[in-house]
Amino acid sequence: MKGLCQSRGAADKGKEGKATRGHFHRTPGRARRRDGVPGGGPAVNGSDSTTIGQIMRSDVIRIGMDATLAEAMTVCLQHRVRHLPVVDGGERLVGLVTDRDLRVFISHRLGTMMENNADRETLHRRVHVMMVRRVVTATPQTSVAEAALLMLQNHVGSLPVVDGSQRLVGIVTTHDLLALLAEQRVPVEAAL
Repeated sequence: MKGLCQSRGAADKGKEGKATRGHFHRTPGRARRRDGVPGGGPAVNGSDSTTIGQIMRSDVIRIGMDATLAEAMTVCLQHRVRHLPVVDGGERLVGLVTDRDLRVFISHRLGTMMENNADRETLHRRVHVMMVRRVVTATPQTSVAEAALLMLQNHVGSLPVVDGSQRLVGIVTTHDLLALLAEQRVPVEAAL
């Protein structure tokens, strides 16, 4: 689905044309740490002073509240993401949708002989109807240890990162925390 995503800057300035219905897009710039792992800051050693701002992905795939479940599923599949932050027109975080949520809300009979019109209608539901509204979040200043504890206590696989105005500035997933842990372990194992 070419043209579904565009940078926020391009959407504001109109340089790359229109996004399909203006529902989903990327933030500008694909940040990478020095070691090549996606992230928003320099390579870190995982010390107590490591913050979420240093390891977060600032290139966040997001979707608008009025997108359909079909569009949300397409974005998840196309970009291979499991956590899809939902933003309002001002880029403020208003919810979160996961691939698991989508599988629950989209009829399992689609594509089978038992499919009917009601099943096809599930694809046209809006994201705001089923998104999680009370999202557990972090700030760029949150320590990695605090973020890991938040994720464990709340049984979540990601933490959207927001600024003081609740604008989405990044995301951290369990994958990012595991990558940081693995990065710490490599020098120890090499010394053995």
